[in-house]
Formats: sequence, structure tokens, C-alpha cells
Amino acid sequence: MISTLITAAITANIQAVDFHSKLQKDEMARMSFLIGRWEGTATYYSGGREIVVQGYENVRSVAGGTAFLIDALYTMERGGQKVPIHDVAAIMRFDPEKKIHVMRSQLGNGFSGEFEIKVRNNGYDWSTPSPTGSGTSSYEMNISPEGEWVETGYIIDGDKRTKLMELRLRKMK
Repeated sequence: MISTLITAAITANIQAVDFHSKLQKDEMARMSFLIGRWEGTATYYSGGREIVVQGYENVRSVAGGTAFLIDALYTMERGGQKVPIHDVAAIMRFDPEKKIHVMRSQLGNGFSGEFEIKVRNNGYDWSTPSPTGSGTSSYEMNISPEGEWVETGYIIDGDKRTKLMELRLRKMK
């Protein structure tokens, strides 16, 4: 009983201390256009083929507005069943020490990482080493004039830029 009270007192004291929350909230507010449920298609380009799948991105503001929590799932029909193609959980936040936006993601296939996000008025850019080991995967996300989430990914290897994927999503709520 006493240890529970001590733990509660310590936790309450830590919660009362402000660790740059105003700065973090202000920076995350720059990305508030993302908040909501988005649904649509993802087109993957591979070996001269286009594979179109259906999916969603659900973006919520969490932790008092200091971070966004994203869950996304894209599936395709195979044998009468929906098969996950891209299954991800991510958290976006502003790092007050480094003064950058970052995204930490975990994919259903086990791939994970933390990546810098460069925020713009109508979107953001981010990149990661290519999971294939050659080059960089680079992504450009924009909200179109029609309000559509359009995100295009490329593999960049030297001077070669190859389109990898494109999301086209509409905000549902």
C-alpha cells in the first residue's frame, strides 16, 4: 500500500514537470492536416507491373498533442481473402533537443526504424536506407488542392530514381 502511494506521488510529480510540451505541441500542430481517418489505394510498382491495393491510414493526436499515433493497413484480395500487404504502426513527434520531426515505425514484416521528417506547409518528406540494401527510399507526401493525401515513394540509387509506390487517400472523418 505504501509503495503504491509513493509510486503515485512520484508519477504525479513527474507529470507536473513540463519537458518542452509547448514547443512539441506547436510543432505537431503544423502537421494537424494529417489527423483523421484516410482511405484509398496504394499502387506498388515492381518489375514493370502495377499492383493496386486498398487501405487506410488512421492518424490520432496523442499524449496531450505532443505526438501523433498512426496505424495503417493495406490489403489485397487473394483466394477470396484479404491479405495484408503493408501493416504499420508509427509515432510521429518533435524532438526538442535535435529540433527535428521524427517518425518511429514498425512494420508487420519486422522492419522498423526512426526517420527524420521534413515538414512543409502542405506535406512532408522523409527517407530511409532502402530495405533492399541498395540506395535510399525517399517519400514525398502532399495534400493536393482537392484535399487528397498523395504520397509517392522512390528508390534513389546514384542518379537513378525509380518510382516505388504511390498512395492516394481521401479523408473520411
